Amino acid sequence: MTEYDRPFSIELPAKRQAVTMAATVASWLGYIPSLAGDKELPDEPPKALPASWYYSPEIYQLERRAIFSKRWILVTHKLRFTKPGDFLRFEEAGFSFVLCLDREGNLNGFHNICRHRAYPLVSEDEGNVKILSCKYHGWSYSLNGKLAKAPKFEVVPGFQKENQSLFPVHVHTDALGFIWVNLDSSPNPVPWEEDFDGVDRQERFQRFDFTQYKFDHTWQMTGDYNWKTLADNYNECYHCTIAHPDVARLADLSYYYTVSTPGHIQHFSRPKPDKVDEDIQNASTYYFPNACMTVSPHFFYMMRCVPTSATSCSMEYEVYRHIEASDEDFEYIDSFFKRVLDEDKHLCNAAQKNLNAGVFVNGQLHPDLESAPLFFQNTVRSLLKSHSDEERKINREIWPARQHSAGQATAEDVAFCLGHYNFNMISFRQCLAIAALPLAHTALALNDISSRAQSATNLCGDNDYIILESSPWIVYNMLYNAAQMVGTQCTNYDGMTTSDSGTKEVLWSSVTDIDYVASTNNVPKGYSFVGLTQNLETKLSAISSIPAVYNWTPTNTTEFKGNICFDFMTNDVKGDSTSSSSRELMLWLQYEGGQLPIGWTNGPAATIDNLFGTSWTLYEDINTDTGITVSTLMPTKQFEGSFSGDLKNWLLAMADLGRFTESTYVNVGNAGYL
Repeated sequence: MTEYDRPFSIELPAKRQAVTMAATVASWLGYIPSLAGDKELPDEPPKALPASWYYSPEIYQLERRAIFSKRWILVTHKLRFTKPGDFLRFEEAGFSFVLCLDREGNLNGFHNICRHRAYPLVSEDEGNVKILSCKYHGWSYSLNGKLAKAPKFEVVPGFQKENQSLFPVHVHTDALGFIWVNLDSSPNPVPWEEDFDGVDRQERFQRFDFTQYKFDHTWQMTGDYNWKTLADNYNECYHCTIAHPDVARLADLSYYYTVSTPGHIQHFSRPKPDKVDEDIQNASTYYFPNACMTVSPHFFYMMRCVPTSATSCSMEYEVYRHIEASDEDFEYIDSFFKRVLDEDKHLCNAAQKNLNAGVFVNGQLHPDLESAPLFFQNTVRSLLKSHSDEERKINREIWPARQHSAGQATAEDVAFCLGHYNFNMISFRQCLAIAALPLAHTALALNDISSRAQSATNLCGDNDYIILESSPWIVYNMLYNAAQMVGTQCTNYDGMTTSDSGTKEVLWSSVTDIDYVASTNNVPKGYSFVGLTQNLETKLSAISSIPAVYNWTPTNTTEFKGNICFDFMTNDVKGDSTSSSSRELMLWLQYEGGQLPIGWTNGPAATIDNLFGTSWTLYEDINTDTGITVSTLMPTKQFEGSFSGDLKNWLLAMADLGRFTESTYVNVGNAGYL
């Protein structure tokens, strides 16, 4: 009995019959099991998040939804706003927004988007204005965000200026004057105190009077690394002895430690005894998700590590100088920190290259010296999993920052784009992806099979297919008993769309039209599926992960008999998926109408516990038509409409049962309706 610790939250919507399917790259959540060569130790140190979390575009888009458009973010200090009309422009993970001081002394936040045609209102990073004016069509807004003028719209029937204010951003100023924003469009976002209560009342801040500092300058660096790479780096000084000679020379690193609490990480350090007179004492805090602040008697600086893509970021720095700091003291401490921060940039750039290379999975972290990076990573993991669970419940992405315009027409158009309309088809919505397979080969022999054009089409032949351009997928209609069928079974390619996260989605459907006669059991024996044409013929040991999401909605069920499954082919010979030495692996997610796997009459061959959140029973035997051994896993609790998980865990579980080894080739991979 094999056990894996990758549970996934499963949604069980109402069942129907039929099949519109969509394939997209999935977000990968949770740890990947240990690969060959990793030692299983009784007290194994904790491991970092997998490398894929540091380069996956899908994880980045999920972070934009789950973190950067939902949590409070530290951005600046009130010292930067001294008179009405002062404004600052910020970017956070692709979201652009503006903070502006109005004539009543209120600090307001707005998305940097004109309500007319989405043109950016502000292009400068900072400045002073009397009014916010769009340079596209001339719409203008007062400093409180209300629409002041929309040229020539006064003659448009039904136009209401009061409904055209700028999209607001929540703003909070803490007790020390630091300014936070929350981009959630809800009028009641998560309370600031939920994560940061007391962060502005730290005892170590009491010796610093923040009103005695003044804003001095900003500076910026770009990094070719994921924003979390820098967060991991910043939140430990395990590397300081080797990588930061200035720090090692001045600081007592044997004393350094961190304290992690919800929302922030406090860093504690002290100078070496012979360096106390140099007055380099400071207090540093990391504020989740991506900001930090260090204050010293001479200055304080803020850093925001702004994500610009899955593998790039911009470090934005604000430097404030104490009003009594001498030029010599200020320049010394300022240059000291800039050297250290530049060293960190080069460390992160180099590490990210290897994270991107597809070799490294994750490493063991020191439970004490790297406790803060572990705390940070656990926070990221928890927020992403929680948000992903909510998305699976409603079968669509949730973008908290998205604004909602009034109007029935808008709602209908948005619903149409999201595919909420059901056109009375037999349809499943499906998402499938295989990632981090280094080789690219075609897995199916397609020479003698009729192909179709790239446009939407119905595939009703015995072996009919369409290879999707600019994608690794094929949509395929396969029938085993076409001559005996009474009726038809067609697999329809309906098109390809792009989700809000930027991932491609293949829409397809399987439609069965027969008059079922129980006495003859004249069901169509076939397979409708989306299969991979690339990134296959790879050894299991070389695959870092196979993230997959599969959602389906059956409709019009009448005497339905079939199953929803993943279907892989393995062999010790690269590319061989047809000889008797091959093994067919099937992961049945839902099965109805008495459909039974090959080997059912033999009884269970093995069981697996806690794989994808449930237990499984293995049935297997030789398919007498092909001579290939078929190994089918059936869940104790069926997945009625939704599945999400890393399919490599399935393959590893089968390897642990001795069905093959990690040197076995994965030659075919698809998902569909059998």
